[in-house]
Formats: sequence, structure tokens, C-alpha cells
Amino acid sequence: MSKINLDGVSKLDSNEIFNWLEGFDDEQAENSDVGGNSDGEEQVEFHTRTLSTRNSLDLSPVSSTEKEPNKDEASLDPVGNNWDTGDLAEVAEVITDSDTLISRSSDPAQITINSKTIDLIITDPIVQNLNSFDFESSKRVYDGSQSRYASKKIFFSKLRNGEKVRREWLLYSVSKKCVFCLPCMLFNEDRTKSFVKGFNDWKNVNRIEMHESSEEHLNNTKTFVTRSNSLGKIDTGIHRQFLDEKKYWIEILRRVLSTIKFLASRGLAFRGTTEKFGKNDNGNYLGLLELIAQFDPFLDNHIQKFGNPGRGNVSYLSSTICNEFIHVIARHIRDFISFEAKTAKYFSICVDSTPDVSHSDQLTFILRYVLCDGSPTERFITFISNIGHKTVDMETAVLKILTELKLDLQDCRGQSYDNASNMSGQYSGLQALIKKRNSLALFIPCAAHSLNLVGTCAAECCNMATSFFMFVEEVYNFFSASTHRWQIMIRELSNVSNARVPKKLSVTRWSARADSCKAITLGFSAFKNALILIANDVTQPNKSRAEANGLKSRFEELEMGILLQLWTDILTEFDKVSKSLQARDVDVSLAVNLYTSLVGFIAQQRERFSYYEECGKALTNSLKYKFDNRRKKGRKMHFGENKEDNIAEELKRRQSAYVDISDMFGFLYLGSYSDNDIKIKANILQEHYPNDLDLSLGDECIRFKYFLGEIFSDIISPRDMLQFIREKKITSSFPNIDVDLRIFLSMAVTNCSGERSFSTLERKYIVEIEMQGPSTSKAQDRQADLLHWTSEESRTGTEQDQPEVLEILIPNQEVSFVSPHCSSPKHQDNKQCDPDSIIGPDDWSAYAPKMLKKKKAEPLRLGPKKNLTNSVANWGKAKVAYIADQASSLQQESNKKLQIMKIESDRRLEIMEDQKKQQQKEHEIRVELMEKEHKKRIEIMKEELEKVKNEIDIMKAESKRRIELMK
Repeated sequence: MSKINLDGVSKLDSNEIFNWLEGFDDEQAENSDVGGNSDGEEQVEFHTRTLSTRNSLDLSPVSSTEKEPNKDEASLDPVGNNWDTGDLAEVAEVITDSDTLISRSSDPAQITINSKTIDLIITDPIVQNLNSFDFESSKRVYDGSQSRYASKKIFFSKLRNGEKVRREWLLYSVSKKCVFCLPCMLFNEDRTKSFVKGFNDWKNVNRIEMHESSEEHLNNTKTFVTRSNSLGKIDTGIHRQFLDEKKYWIEILRRVLSTIKFLASRGLAFRGTTEKFGKNDNGNYLGLLELIAQFDPFLDNHIQKFGNPGRGNVSYLSSTICNEFIHVIARHIRDFISFEAKTAKYFSICVDSTPDVSHSDQLTFILRYVLCDGSPTERFITFISNIGHKTVDMETAVLKILTELKLDLQDCRGQSYDNASNMSGQYSGLQALIKKRNSLALFIPCAAHSLNLVGTCAAECCNMATSFFMFVEEVYNFFSASTHRWQIMIRELSNVSNARVPKKLSVTRWSARADSCKAITLGFSAFKNALILIANDVTQPNKSRAEANGLKSRFEELEMGILLQLWTDILTEFDKVSKSLQARDVDVSLAVNLYTSLVGFIAQQRERFSYYEECGKALTNSLKYKFDNRRKKGRKMHFGENKEDNIAEELKRRQSAYVDISDMFGFLYLGSYSDNDIKIKANILQEHYPNDLDLSLGDECIRFKYFLGEIFSDIISPRDMLQFIREKKITSSFPNIDVDLRIFLSMAVTNCSGERSFSTLERKYIVEIEMQGPSTSKAQDRQADLLHWTSEESRTGTEQDQPEVLEILIPNQEVSFVSPHCSSPKHQDNKQCDPDSIIGPDDWSAYAPKMLKKKKAEPLRLGPKKNLTNSVANWGKAKVAYIADQASSLQQESNKKLQIMKIESDRRLEIMEDQKKQQQKEHEIRVELMEKEHKKRIEIMKEELEKVKNEIDIMKAESKRRIELMK
């Protein structure tokens, strides 16, 4: 057996050396993370062991049989490295040298200070777990009776803004019951200083703060940092490789994110029939990545290597990462909206419901608030599926969403729904339940929906109006049912200037009715001529000719010409007002003014009958009425009765819902009111919002009125006022006006944003999700997540930088997107492609980000054997260098598995904690509702009991009175 003798040292068996190294690596993997200690902070010591005192050093593995190995086997270690006797002697000298015997403990009092100890502590800093210390044992008695202890507080410095910062330099000694300053303990030449030999004067703990700001401590800290930079951490190479690995995958994720954002923002389908690169039916998502790869060597190289890896392998291109990206970004947008709403403080809510393509009822939730620049905005939050139409269920859903957004219902200043009874009911509707919780959440019916109801009421007010709209619908249906008839109509319309094709009527969109009436009015003669041609065409079916003849006769009626011109004018004004009300920046005062102008216009039409009669005669070329226009005998009208104009009266009734709020805030148009009126109305408003506005609101408004008068010649709107205040940064000068304007502008007048979200819901990619199977919670969540990308209300949330987005997926990311160069043979001529400049993905997969599964990697290609003993300062450094350079592939694989399992378990624990908190919140809400319902019932029973008692008392008094009368 090949043996060597070492002078002055114990003889070491080679198997003991390697087993020692491997055993320590297992212990290190269990007790510490890369580059730091474990949470338990177990004491780690590097020391020499009592080894075998053989007279020789065996260079071959110990076997059960004592046979003599050959020379080739004798020169190999257990991991297959070629060692010679000189190398092992070098290692043995390093390990057993008396100068390198270092004891590293987490207790600073037990550390022997020398150059090697300092290097070890700098490369592997001491981290203490304060929760593991019993500070009561540090008791010190002053003046015979007064006791003082060390505490966790001394390890933190408190900033002026209330934040706490950990004093990493301060260490606690369990053995001496005192604290040490690590930099001073290592580098201070004066070993008599209290923070070098141990400080325990708990009565004067302010000396810690004094020491922290002392010049001596700062110089020692500077020395500590400078030396740490020169030595580096023990895991510098591994950490650098890990950062390079993250850069590679981040570049992949950036391209994936851009692709997802492009498809989602345009409402395009993601997935195709297959999910493989190179197929024509692989969908827009993979197809777009293939298109980018044609001009991106980096992505092209990645797709060639990992394009179709199959399940269980890392590629970051699958539908799994796609869905996860959508969810993470949607959560990021919701957090962004929540931050904006909390910054604005005041907000209002809009809720609306409609069935989707899967016939499931969807409840949409919209928030309205004022941005920092003073402009109001409306944001889509989420969809809620299948909660029913019960008011209590909808209230629970609304409260749950506000809780998830961490918004206080007491800051809600408005609520806007449609006119359904379960929403706008005065006593049991959703608005009534919300107002019970917050009386300042004023209910504003959707102005656009109310206007549609007025139009519906007017269109169905009499048989003639109903017959007219049926005629308009019949004209469209007749021409659109046949391409031949449609071409005849188009040919005739081409001879008329400004002619339009007919439009299909809509039940809810009155703009469609306005377009239909306008199209027939402008092309009246062309439509009539087309009908005559079709009626006289013998090649047409008899049914079509009869229908054309019937419609032609309607075109020749004087009544039809009058109604056509009348409804065209009315619906055109309706359409203008409706579109103005659908703007996101509309306020209550503007809605009232629009309603007022429309009422005035409708009232004027009663006096213009002769005008419409002349227009009807010009259109139809008819001078006689079809129906008998003799005056009917009217009945006598009683007191209180009047001749109502259905449209005007219905508009006035709907307008009254907004007048009170408009009168309350109307004085904000300061230029239109006198100083006295402003002060009176401001005082009334202050009484309504005593916790939001000061008594000085009136005087402040008067000052602001004259302040604006010197700058603006015209009266400006409340929105312009608030934007002016925010732009010029004069909020501190007019704080009450700023609050008043924010409350006013945050009130939602319509829930049109909810309607727009429903329109987005019907797009192709949502239909595709629903068609994949029955509606599930995952599909429901994905709908809401995609709408955050697509809906215009949440478009601001997607404007965030990609580095911020990727930080969500990869925590603690150093945002430095340096694209790794491509090593694809296809792009060797590209100047940016350097095969040797980066480590390939095969080597990097060992350190893949935590969110995806790990790809099996080849062993790392390590440096030459001389690195093990090159400038080894201590045993810890020699041990780590040995592991980093000569560790077996099996051991590397086990370490990687441990890291991934720990990360995955932490992630699952976080998810379980979030779910538990969410369930607890829901339970608290239910309990609160049950308690309130129980209290309400008890109060009702008490009231009934009081009534019964009163009735008994009355009966007793009545009986006594009768007895006395009888006596």
C-alpha cells in the first residue's frame, strides 16, 4: 500500500478525511443556507478531531477486505479526483497546522481574535437569533433594589419616522451576559474599551447610541467593510453564478411578459389546438414567440433547446407560466389600484350584474376616486360569479371586496347602481344596506340607465310610437334578409348625398335607434325607390314583392313622415346627452345640467307641430292624413289633473334624484354665486360632513374665489379647480376646498364602466376560456385577471415597468437586465453571440427560480485541483473550497433538492396562511352580520313586548274605570 510519513502531525486516514468533509457538508446543508447561518443559529465550530493514530496514511478507500489496491486505484479519491501524495500532504498540513486551529462560535465572548479568525468572521458573518436568548439572565441590580435587564430594544435603532433598523454590529454573549461591538472587537487596538470586552450597563443603554455615532466605531466599521470587499463572501463564486442564472431566466421572462401583455391588452386568444413549437395551430401565444425568435437570437436559442420539453421540464414557455403571469400581474394591478384609492381616501362604488356566455350571473365591481393630479378615474376591480340577486348576498360580496382591498367603508362617499329594485330599493335595496353602515355613502342612480328608461317609456307611450319603431325595424330586416335586396338599396343610396345604410335597433343603446331614424330620414327617397324596384321585379318571390309593396305604402303616409322627423330630432339629442353622461369625468352638476337642457328641448317640440307637418309633407309628398284627424271629445278635467308630456315629466322625475346633491355642491362653481350664498351653502355642506370639513370652509371658498378671479377670466369647473390646486401645490393653503372637491368628484354618476367591462367579457378569449369546460373558480379568476389587462379602467396598472413586475416573480432581484449572449450555432456570425461568454442553461438549471420545477443538470465543470490548497487561510475556507471544487454530483443534487423543497414549502405555507386569513375574515363578517341580525330581532321583540305591556296597562285602566262607573 502506498503510504507517506508526515513530520509533526498525526497520521490521517484518507477515508476519514473525505468522510469528514462529506459529513460536515451534510451537517452544513441541514443547518445553514448558502452564505449565512440557519434560523436556529446553532453553534458552528470548525475544529480538529481525534483521528486514528496509524503509522501511515492510506490513500485508497477503506474496504472490508484488506487487499492491496493497484497504483491506479490508489491515486483516486472517492469522487474520482486524481491526487498525489504531495497534494494530500499539503491538505494535511493545512488542516492540522496549529496556527489554523480556529474556534468559531456565535458567542462573541468565546472567540479568540487573530488574523485567521477575522477572515473567517468577515467571510462568514455571525448572525444571531434574538428570540433564542433569555435576557432575564442578564439581570443587574442598582442601588440595592433597582433591577435592569438587557432587551431586544437595544438591538434596534428607532428613526424619526418611526421605523426600526437592526444594529447588525451589536452581538449578545450568553456566557458573559453582555453585548459586544463586532467591528470594534475585531479591529480596535484598545482592548479595554467597554464594547470590546463587553458592555452590560443596562441603566445607561443610551451609551449604545453614543458609541454607534462615535468616530472610533465608524472607523472600525469602515475597516470591516473594506476588508470584507477584498476577501468576499465564501459563496461569492456560487452567488455570482446564481445571479448569472437569474439574468438568463429573467431575459426569457421579459419576452414572455411582453407577449402576454400584447395578446391580453388586445383581447386575443392565447392557446391553439396544440401547444408545440413549429405547428401552425399552436395558437397566438406560441406563434408570437416564434415570430420574435426570428429576430432574437437569444430567444431562438432557448426555443431550440427547450421549445418542446414535455411536462416536468423547465422552459418558462408553457401555459402554466402564462396563467401564472396573468394572475401575478392582475394581483399587482389590484394592489396598485388599492394604493391609489387609499391615497385618494374618498371613493365611491359601482356595482352591476349581467349573465355571461355560460349563462352565469356576473357581478362587476368598479371603484371611482380622484388621482393625485386631481382628475377622477374609474377602475375595474373584479367579477363575482353566482352570488344570486338577494340584497344581503350582494352586500356581503361588496364588503368582502372592500376588505380584500383594505379600504374602509366609512371613506365611501357615493354608490351608483342601476334602477333595479334589489339595487336601488329605498328600504331593502343594496344602497339602503350600505347607507345603514355609512350614512355618508349617498346613492346616485345611474344617469345613463335612467335616461334609457325615459326613452323606453316614450317609445311605448302610445300605439303610434310603437308602430313607428316596428316600421323602422321592418325596413332593416327586409333589406338585410337578402344580399340581392341589399345591393339594390346600396345602388339607390349612392345617388343620395350623405346617405347611410339602415341600422338594427337596440333595446338598450338609444344611439342605435337615433342612427336608424337618421339613416331613413336622409335616404328616404332612395329607400322608397328601392322598394318600388323590388315590388315591380317579377323575378322576385311573391312574398318579397308583397312585403316591399306594404313598406312602400308606409313610406307614402303623412303620419310616418312626421313621426320620422320628430323622432330623429328627439333621439339625436338623447344620443348626445347619453354619450356625455358616459364620460368618466362627468359629475353630478353636469348630469343635472344635461337633464335640464334635454327637458327644455323636449318642451319646445310641443310648439313645433306645424314645422314637423311641413317636413312630413316634403318627405312623403302626401297632403292627407291616413287616419281620421277629427278632434275627439274630451272629458272634464278635475282638480290636480293636468296634460302630461310623458317624456318631459319622466325626465323631470329622474332628474330630481340628482338635484339635491347638485344643490349641496353646486356652490363649487364659485363664480356663479355671491359671497353670502357661498358662505350659507358652505355651512350647510360642513354640517353634512362635520368630520371631513372645518367651519372655515365658507371663508376659504370666498378667498379661493377671488384668488381664481385674478388668474382665470371665466368660471372653471370643480375638476379644473382641483387640478389647478394640485398642479400649483397650494393644497395647504386651501385644504378644505381640496377635501370638498375630492368628495364631490369621487361620486359616481353612472355605472357605465361596469357596462364596458361586460363588453370586454364577451371578447373572444373570454369565450374561449368558457368553452373549454364548465365554469370553475379558476376560470372565473382568470376572467377577472385578463380583464385587468384589457379593460380601459385598469390600463394604468399595466403601465408599470417590467423590472417591477419581474421582481414579483423573483424576490430580491437586483434589477440589472444584462441580456446573456446567445450560444446558438445558427447565430455564430452575430457579434452579440459569444458561446464562451455565458454558462449554458444546462448548467444553470440547478439554480432555477423558485416558481417553476427544476431541470436535471449535469455536474458543474470545476477548476483544477490546485485551487483546493491555494492560499487557504483556515479550515473553514479549505473545507468550502473543497466542496465548491470537488463535491460529487450526487451531493450537489441533494443540496439542490433541499433548496427547492424548502422554497416550495415556504411558498405553500404562505398560500395556506393567506387562505386561512381570508377564511377568518369571511367568518368575522358572517358573525358580525349574524350578531347584528340577532340584536335587531331582540330589539323588535322588546318593542313588541313593550306594546303588549302598554296594551295590558290600558286594559287594566279601562277595567278599573268601568268598575268605578258601575259602582
